[in-house]
Amino acid sequence: MRFEISQVMKQDQVMDVVYGNSCNPKKILGRHFLQSGQVISAYHPDAVSMEIITSRGDRYAMDPVERQPVFSAFIPIRRAFSYQIKMGFKDGNTYTSEDPYSFDSVISQADLLAFREGIWPEAYRKLGCHPTTINGVKGVFFAVWAPSARRVSVVGDFNFWNGLIYPMERLGDSGIFELFIPRIDSGQFYKFEIKDYQGTIYQTQDPFAVMSERHKDGASRIFNVKNFEWEDSRWMSRRGRDNERQLLSICEIFLPAFKFPEEKTQEIVQSTGHTHIMIANGKSPRTRSHSGSDDGGFINPKGFFEAFYRDNTPDRMRNAINQYHAHQVGVLLEITPEFLQDGLRHFCQHDHSLRDDPLFMENSITFCHRRREMFNVVLSNLLFWIREYHVDGFAFRGFSRDLDRLSDKYISLPPGKEDPGISERLLLMGILEDLAKEVRRLAPGIIFIADEPGYREYRSEHFDYLWNNTVWQALNIFLSSDESSRDANYYMLSMPLMRADFQRTVLGLNGSNPENHIKMNIDRNGKDDYDKLAESKLSYGYMMGIPGRKAWTLNKKESPFSRRYISSLLDLYRKYPALYDFDLVRAPFYFVNATDVQTKVLSFLRMSSSRRDNLIFICNFSDRARENFPVGVPRAGIYRKISDSDAEEFGGSGMYGAESVEAELRSHDLRPYTIRVSIAPMSVQIFRF
Repeated sequence: MRFEISQVMKQDQVMDVVYGNSCNPKKILGRHFLQSGQVISAYHPDAVSMEIITSRGDRYAMDPVERQPVFSAFIPIRRAFSYQIKMGFKDGNTYTSEDPYSFDSVISQADLLAFREGIWPEAYRKLGCHPTTINGVKGVFFAVWAPSARRVSVVGDFNFWNGLIYPMERLGDSGIFELFIPRIDSGQFYKFEIKDYQGTIYQTQDPFAVMSERHKDGASRIFNVKNFEWEDSRWMSRRGRDNERQLLSICEIFLPAFKFPEEKTQEIVQSTGHTHIMIANGKSPRTRSHSGSDDGGFINPKGFFEAFYRDNTPDRMRNAINQYHAHQVGVLLEITPEFLQDGLRHFCQHDHSLRDDPLFMENSITFCHRRREMFNVVLSNLLFWIREYHVDGFAFRGFSRDLDRLSDKYISLPPGKEDPGISERLLLMGILEDLAKEVRRLAPGIIFIADEPGYREYRSEHFDYLWNNTVWQALNIFLSSDESSRDANYYMLSMPLMRADFQRTVLGLNGSNPENHIKMNIDRNGKDDYDKLAESKLSYGYMMGIPGRKAWTLNKKESPFSRRYISSLLDLYRKYPALYDFDLVRAPFYFVNATDVQTKVLSFLRMSSSRRDNLIFICNFSDRARENFPVGVPRAGIYRKISDSDAEEFGGSGMYGAESVEAELRSHDLRPYTIRVSIAPMSVQIFRF
């Protein structure tokens, strides 16, 4: 061995590379400058010869080191030059390529510092797999966080899945391993091979994968997210201003539940006239039961950056978003605790201190404040969807379940002991607040919807809207009661409405789980399909009248009549500002009568800020028709019926078809005037005045 080579090649480091124990292969591999020239070294476990070929065509033979498949050559030239390494194998084949260990790190020291401090929102652009060009050489850059690993390698179609060929370089004490491999292309499959300090070797998917095989242990796939032509510049240029508009109607779609193509889904969304679509991600008990699939509808249940629905590719999903934006429909993504926790656990699986922590496994999201690397992961995930998929916002759904569960852990406390559940609940919501605040700073104009926390010590100003599930839950309790219990439960209909601020709420018209809406009367004795349809439409009409923005979950089991009715209600929602325009001075909602348990006819007013085109909702919650029924109204004039859930076009009887009534000067329901209406059982009528 030449003296110059011995200055670089140390026996222990050579053997670490050969036996697959090296976390810093660049200490001996690649190019190393000396005072008298440079040493270039390379390794391949199956190579029998190597030579260096410069860009000028000069060739330098490389000698084996320590009789191992590590080859090195001293070149008495002090300037840098481009070169390739030609490897020869026992079978006579050769392979020529640029040296992966001759390229500088893509992740800078500033990046590492930002990663440790939790202020690296660009993490998704560096961690994972990225086709790129460095110094004119095309290849793929890989990076993964594995702080407990002794050695990490890239394995895939391009190296026969051999973990000894491409060991990655560990960057200081950050726990990040990286490597640029030249001359490999998009479409090939890969994994990371991990060897821990106990000697265990295993292969794992890339937690930042954009695309993977569908089965559970499938490989990740190299994919270039930059190769896509967006056609929604007009939409994107005004997206931030659209947040200020008060009309918001969301159609939630869990696409694995449907067999028809994306074009049919878009047709349904456009026909119902929603302003936004929300794509459910499937990683929650709600959508897993809805789909009947254990994998929740994902291509890969571990992918943190996977497209959001089954049998899909990133480009197909982005094509769909392109089309929604072309038809002036925004796109929101549902973010559930299960989605975040699965992604964080997958990201942190190579940190044994976290993997073996039961608190982390129980609720990994709360660790985002303790381990800022994890906060980076979640933040960069949201930014990834905004920048690479052009999504318009996020709906945090299901976090109140975690809040309730955390609270239940501390029900029985010794006297005088402070409830730690409060601080833990605030911590969880605080993380979501921090995410929303950071995303707004980096990508203005994004919509955020979150769960109502349900306890008084928390108030958020960082979310645009809050889910209001209490109204539908109360309605469900009443409708699912038997006849003998409905009198006692009638107060449930009005109790959730005894609050002043509905301006920032979003109401699910068929609840947080559409299956419940379909099945809520399925076991009721004596209930036929007509009665179930009537109750379904009654709930839709009642919920449409409650103040707040609207969300509706598309369900393939929905009756065509019911779907037609909800479409008509959404037409009214867009047409009449009284249903979405909130006046801070004048209250938009007034009860007319919410206490008549005998008749169970509940009525209320929706007033517009202009005091024109006001609406009155009359809801008959009894199973008896009410003829010539008096309802108090605030002014004289003609009241024109604009909607009737019992109309024949919606599958009803159409028994009462009067289109308008005139108010008479007679006090009723503490109002100076009275109108008399005839209304079918379990139905809703809406009048304009």
